[in-house]
Amino acid sequence: MTRPLNLAVMLFLFVSLTAFAQVPVPPVSGDGVADVPDADRPYSTLRYNSISGSGFEGSSYFSSKIGLSYLYDSYLGDSAASPTGTFTLVHRARKNDTEITYSAGGSIHSEQSQYDTQYHRLAVSETFHGALWRVTLADQFAYLPNSAYGSSAFGGISPQLIQILEQLLPNQSFLQPGGQQYMNAVMVNADRSFSRRFSVHGGFNYSLLQYLDSGLIGLQAYQGSGGLSRMIGRRDSIAVDYTGGLTDFTGSSSMVSNKLSVSYTHPFRNKAKLILTAGPEAVLLRNPGQTDIKKTVVDGSASFTWQTRGTDASLTYSHGAGSGGGLLQGAEVDSAVVSVSRRLGRVWTVSQHDGFNNVSQLSSLLSTATPTSYRTIYAGFSVNRNIGRTFTFNLNYDFQYQIENQRVLSVPAYRRNLVMAGLTYNLRPISLR
Repeated sequence: MTRPLNLAVMLFLFVSLTAFAQVPVPPVSGDGVADVPDADRPYSTLRYNSISGSGFEGSSYFSSKIGLSYLYDSYLGDSAASPTGTFTLVHRARKNDTEITYSAGGSIHSEQSQYDTQYHRLAVSETFHGALWRVTLADQFAYLPNSAYGSSAFGGISPQLIQILEQLLPNQSFLQPGGQQYMNAVMVNADRSFSRRFSVHGGFNYSLLQYLDSGLIGLQAYQGSGGLSRMIGRRDSIAVDYTGGLTDFTGSSSMVSNKLSVSYTHPFRNKAKLILTAGPEAVLLRNPGQTDIKKTVVDGSASFTWQTRGTDASLTYSHGAGSGGGLLQGAEVDSAVVSVSRRLGRVWTVSQHDGFNNVSQLSSLLSTATPTSYRTIYAGFSVNRNIGRTFTFNLNYDFQYQIENQRVLSVPAYRRNLVMAGLTYNLRPISLR
């Protein structure tokens, strides 16, 4: 199929779906106006996950949105059209909630067809709950054409989707044109409250990450955790958690970790919240035919979120052991992320997303050899404008830069600028009750 024909087919599908979306549906909110749920919000926590993150509490509905963007990639020196779509089904009952979300998209380049890409994500969640307990089972499968890092720089992948993938499969932070991958993550979490001030929780996660391009390291990871939470004072809370994990890398290497952490949460009166977490993590790295490497890492994180009527802001920093992101078999990781979103009037929203990662090879930290390491930064800026109740215009700019102290990737430095403009159609949600 020729390049112009590809673009014509995409435009036809977009217009057809837009026309189909004009079918009227009953409103689902109390005031008779159908608010459009955000089906791409990230998990607020792995313990209380919600695939859709919608504000439609207590409602069952089907929602969807489709988009078409045009982007220019300075690294590839080419432009592309990028269609996207997200479809969410939510069913809420008295004792259980079911959520299913499917997202897909891709890019069709105008000149270099070898860079055409696509991505798919399917997430299913079932939550059983009572007055004092909650059990959640979730499964998420995704195929990505690149390693996910940054905001919207991968042909329509939303920053919310990237945050979800980073939570379930951390350290997806290196950049390169290749890195095709598919992944599956399964988690089971349970929480039991014994009073308004005391509760216990536990969970198990399994993750599979497999690369289709040679030279990159896949993994299977198993993780179990448990702990307790208690309110102290009127608003503060403290939690103690133990987490044990086993990661099997491609090539028979493995990493065993045991972590004990203490978390402190303080909510402020002006809708701000501070979360501090710290504790020791013992790591054992096993390489066939080599001496086992043992190291104790001070694992910690700090998160501050602030919300006003027109502004949402967050600042997060973390340090600890990780998988290595497909390049290294075990790593020590420093990560910082800043996000600010500001609503200007009723139709305009501007946002800024910036991140920094420093990843050092775990296997060389105790030796005299220089450890392999790479540093990655990204900066993203976006402007959104609502057009009526259904359309949204998006304009995004992203900058990515990565440098390594050794020639791990095909190039010692990676620099990328990406500009993307597009239109999203938010179909009115269909109430199922």
